[in-house]
Amino acid sequence: MHSAVKYIVNELNKPPYNKRFNIVSFDSLSSEDLLQVVSDVLGELDASHKVDLRIEVPEQTIVRILSFLRVLKYRPNSEISPQVFRQGLLNGDKHIIHPILEWLLKNTKDLQKRAYLGKYLVKLEIPNEILTDVDIYNIYEQYESLVENFKAVHKESEAIENSGVNINELRNDLTAMENERDIVIKRLEQMSRKIDNVSNKDQILKAVNQLRLERDKKKEILTQLSDEIAALHSAQQRYNRLSQQLMEIKKATVGATPQSLMSKLEEEIQVTDFIVKDKLASNVAASTKKYLVFLLWGFLISGNIFTVLMMTIGIGVVLCAKLIARVLMLTLYREKQMELVKAGGIDMLKGEDFKDYIAKLKQRNLVYKQNRAVLSALKSETGVLQRTVDLLNAKSQQLGVPEDVSAHINPSVSIAMALTRNISPFKAMMFVAAQCGGGIAGAALLYGCFQTAVMQRIQEREKVGRALKEQHKQMKDSQEQSVRQKLLWTNLLRLFEVKQKSLEALKKNEGTLHLDSEHRVQTLILN
Repeated sequence: MHSAVKYIVNELNKPPYNKRFNIVSFDSLSSEDLLQVVSDVLGELDASHKVDLRIEVPEQTIVRILSFLRVLKYRPNSEISPQVFRQGLLNGDKHIIHPILEWLLKNTKDLQKRAYLGKYLVKLEIPNEILTDVDIYNIYEQYESLVENFKAVHKESEAIENSGVNINELRNDLTAMENERDIVIKRLEQMSRKIDNVSNKDQILKAVNQLRLERDKKKEILTQLSDEIAALHSAQQRYNRLSQQLMEIKKATVGATPQSLMSKLEEEIQVTDFIVKDKLASNVAASTKKYLVFLLWGFLISGNIFTVLMMTIGIGVVLCAKLIARVLMLTLYREKQMELVKAGGIDMLKGEDFKDYIAKLKQRNLVYKQNRAVLSALKSETGVLQRTVDLLNAKSQQLGVPEDVSAHINPSVSIAMALTRNISPFKAMMFVAAQCGGGIAGAALLYGCFQTAVMQRIQEREKVGRALKEQHKQMKDSQEQSVRQKLLWTNLLRLFEVKQKSLEALKKNEGTLHLDSEHRVQTLILN
């Protein structure tokens, strides 16, 4: 450890740090000063880390240093857990910071290169929810391609640096090229002196220049011709593909009329309405009546406070079940009603889109099955509560509670009995206080036991309703886009037919051309 501290002090006293430490002064540094030294060393690797820690939040400092160490690929001792390492760095622990400084100072050159590459090669972490946006996804793909291009360019630059190219060799090559240029200039001067005595020198030079221009034009024309042929081939393939799509759309719309589609949707609405309004409501009412009779019978038989509490819980369970059933019933009925209204206000779906839409409507029958599962769960909970009542009754018998003890839970009855002097005023006040307290306790118990479950079920159904609305909106947009595309291609097909008829008419209008040599007039005589 002493040798490591000595090495750190020696390196920090050298440029570019120039700290002027000794072993004693460095060892006596506070945690804030040690973190400042680490930040200064990191600042030499990357200028963005030259920060005064007195004006920076400690948590932000730790996050910045940890992120940069991760880019530099620093690995602490395997015996130190990540939590201990982070806490030690936050507290400025010498046993954590000294190994970091030693590693940074020993590998400064390599770390400078790694820090430079880390600016461009460490990819940004973007959540998948944000990448669902098309524009952001395209920009992220461009960013990844630029990162790959940077890797390739950096490898090429390193290869050039490591290829052993010498500056003196480059200078010699430049000198040789200048000598060759002088030789070419001398040859041009000799050729100009030779052709000075030629009489038609200017005409020959003009003809040669024109020949060179014509050759360049020929190359450009050949290039344009190849481009046009490729564009024509691409347009022909696109035309064939779109024609095939148009034929498929026509086949899908054969036999589908608005009346038939409307009748199918109305039948689906009637079936769902029967399930929601009649069958489910009757099942809930029967179950509610059965539970109320069962609990009242148990109360009349036992008449103790435990049975009163269990009766309150059972009534709460039944009311919750009824509330859930009513919410689900209204949700399903309103969804079907809104779908029918919207279907009457827009063009009906056709082909595969309509089949997918009908399949989704059929899948909603699963909601009814889920409601039945909820009712069965409530029934099982009622059985558990009844078992609890039996256990409490058995416990009361063991404790010696008389079976003929009766009670009532209505404070008005206690007040009436006090007014008629059947009980004393003191007992009446005690009864009223106990009854009100029991009612408040029962209500609090019900709220604590079932409020979260009921609200969670309601929120789940609301989410399902919103998701279905979003799906319907997306289907509507896609259907409108398909209709517009069909109209566009129909118009295009009509335009092609008109052009074909025009060409056939031009072919049929053949004639005889008469030339008047005296007046130089051409006359077309149609047959």
